[in-house]
Amino acid sequence: MRRWLTPQIEAVVCRHEQNAAFIAGGIGRLTGKAGVAIRTSGPGVSNLTTGLASATSEGDPVVTLGGSVPTSQSFSLIHQTLHAVNVLKPVTKFCAEISSPEMIGEVMANAFRSAESGGPVPPL
Repeated sequence: MRRWLTPQIEAVVCRHEQNAAFIAGGIGRLTGKAGVAIRTSGPGVSNLTTGLASATSEGDPVVTLGGSVPTSQSFSLIHQTLHAVNVLKPVTKFCAEISSPEMIGEVMANAFRSAESGGPVPPL
């Protein structure tokens, strides 16, 4: 399902986060501008991993955004509390957790700058 949010932003609804990451990578490769994938917390993070690893190793610009459980529940032993930064840091060029609204602008600017600068990251 496709829906235009503005003349510049088109939303493509995916049924799985891995597909979203691969689509965002393809958009990034074709346009040179970061494709964006939005995900949920927990399994949504791990489902992005393969697509992000591929995009990072091939130099495709991708930015992903996602939610997390409330801070008060971050140490609960439920599947939604998977710590995104720990999971995604090895397969991305830049990964950050936003802990206050004041950080959003700077972190997003850094994410797009990192995604759109240069080519692939060398393997570990």
